[in-house]
Amino acid sequence: MRSRKIFSSAALSLALFFLVACSGSEELVIGEGAEGGAEHTGASQPLSATSDSDDSPVFNGEPAIELFASSDVDEDIADAMEITLNVAGDYWGLLWPIEYWVMGLDEAAGLELVEEFCSRRDSLAQGDYGDCMDWEASSEQDSMISYQASSAECFEQTRSCGDAAWSGEPEWGFHRFTQSYPFGLAGMMGMSGDDDLAVVLHEYWHGVQHSHISTLDYDLREGLMGPVWFVEGSAEYMGQYGRADLRSQGLLPIVPSGDYPYEFRGNMLDKLSYIDEAFRGECEGRELIELIEYSDPCTIAYDLGAWSIAYLLSQAGDDVLLEEFYPGLETFGWVGSFEQVAGMTLEEFNADFMEFIRQSDEERMAILPMF
Repeated sequence: MRSRKIFSSAALSLALFFLVACSGSEELVIGEGAEGGAEHTGASQPLSATSDSDDSPVFNGEPAIELFASSDVDEDIADAMEITLNVAGDYWGLLWPIEYWVMGLDEAAGLELVEEFCSRRDSLAQGDYGDCMDWEASSEQDSMISYQASSAECFEQTRSCGDAAWSGEPEWGFHRFTQSYPFGLAGMMGMSGDDDLAVVLHEYWHGVQHSHISTLDYDLREGLMGPVWFVEGSAEYMGQYGRADLRSQGLLPIVPSGDYPYEFRGNMLDKLSYIDEAFRGECEGRELIELIEYSDPCTIAYDLGAWSIAYLLSQAGDDVLLEEFYPGLETFGWVGSFEQVAGMTLEEFNADFMEFIRQSDEERMAILPMF
């Protein structure tokens, strides 16, 4: 088990200094030189949480970030991910405790991590060990071990891949995340380590979204989260934006660069290419606010949604989500809070955005910040 509480800005900068300095070179090369896996020192006790009379979690103590890595994940890889999580907490805030579980390539090591997870749930009266193992060690989609299985399959086929998810659990009083093996941080498959750090930040933003919803009622939570284009679009854009901003400030560890540069504007330009192609094919005639379900055959909700958030922030300000949208969410509802910050109805925003997204690359790229 790996556990570290959120750093203050000064402490975080100092930690990053020592991490780079101790690497013995100008760059900390993540994914090389470490022997063995991430060390597990036994279970610590997370914050306890109960539900109040309004069916909302109540936390006792200061929220903490804990990362748990499979024993075949190198220590320096886990360090880079843990540092990034703590940087994100300092950058966007940490309102709920976090458990971040990272799978490797080895099945036996993966099952050990599943056992640790289920033992932790059982010891904290958050579920039965046997029931937990029946699900999390199964071949079902989205089980914990499925993240190891997909990583191993990609490794065997020598192809890059990656998967991560916010997996709950508000009723237990913390954010649970699960991620497959970070090939970029391991210096494999030609992937950039920054790709993996952007994934960590994408998932962290999902934690931000859920942290501003107090009810434990599933349907109410879903409604306040908003449609898929917003849920995933904002996580994707804020992950990209946050990585670029934090990288420009020197707050992220140096990681393998991969075969191609991982760059904010280049990534956003790639999204435009996918969007334009989709509008000529499977998504012809579709509009942003129609993309409300994950099962929609038009598969550009992440990319189109990311650009819609870029557009919104270019109009309303880079901090509008944290400073205005989420503080008003439970008062005004998702639509009401969105319309408050957009300064127009949802339909009007959709019309303006769809007109914008059909412009030239030069005109669209002009709204993005420079880092």
